[in-house]
Amino acid sequence: MNVNNYASIRYHAIWPQSEIHLIAESDHGLHQNRQEVYNRVIKVLCNDLD
Repeated sequence: MNVNNYASIRYHAIWPQSEIHLIAESDHGLHQNRQEVYNRVIKVLCNDLD
């Protein structure tokens, strides 16, 4: 299991209703956006925790 899949599984286990999906490197042509998605996830998590 790679890091991206682990992060995605952990994220959806905690926030099952979330529409934010981490993009795995195996998704053709989409992995360039992975850092942007991570940044968005962190922003959401910080807002949820505040």
